[in-house]
Amino acid sequence: MQSDRFTVLIGSAQMSFQVPQELLIQHSSVFKKMCHPPFIESIERTIKLPEEKPATFANFFIWLHALEPCITVIDIESVIDLAIFAEKYHICCLKNQTSDVLRTALSDNRWRVTPEIITAVYSSVPAGTTLRQMFSLGFAVNYGSSALSWSRRNTVTEYWAEWEKVFCDFPDLGWDFFQHIQKGQADASSIKLGGACRFHDHSDTFGWVRGSNSACPYPYGVPLTMQGYKKSFGNMLEEPADEQA
Repeated sequence: MQSDRFTVLIGSAQMSFQVPQELLIQHSSVFKKMCHPPFIESIERTIKLPEEKPATFANFFIWLHALEPCITVIDIESVIDLAIFAEKYHICCLKNQTSDVLRTALSDNRWRVTPEIITAVYSSVPAGTTLRQMFSLGFAVNYGSSALSWSRRNTVTEYWAEWEKVFCDFPDLGWDFFQHIQKGQADASSIKLGGACRFHDHSDTFGWVRGSNSACPYPYGVPLTMQGYKKSFGNMLEEPADEQA
């Protein structure tokens, strides 16, 4: 990659990464703005992200430099961190890839939504984002279908207190949860309704309209041209759904 580099300083320790300008511009509308006047970053050739985790940016750095960018991390916590990062900096392809992995894991009941996960998501991304919708739905699926899901697991007072704090800190969670319950969305099958596009961001795809007859341009969270992606990622992803959002 021959384009000029930007120095990206991550975390309080300011871990330094040298990132080609063209890659930043190509994948992120937020970084694209930073790379051009009148933003001070474009003059100093430095982007400071003190609130980000070095490990998360390192994973993004690897993703960014791949010939066909794809997720190589498989632990859910790292995927969640990448999903939040992609949401904050509007990286559509990465948003869709992480969305597919998380959606499949939720629908297969491979992990539960915890107070820590809800706190990370609700404190990092704004209301109305697909990431919040997915995790509030996951919360409803984990805890809304039966009181037993609470009583069997939450016999410890401290655990109840953790959820109480989350609901107090993020009142939107209560309203989101209530809407999912009222719509009958409290089982794992509801996560698959609407197909993968339900939690995708196709704003970088010119001419694509949600709800149209057009096939999803990111059938596995990546452009159609990346046919080898699913094979490389194994069974973490499901087949794309036929229905449209």
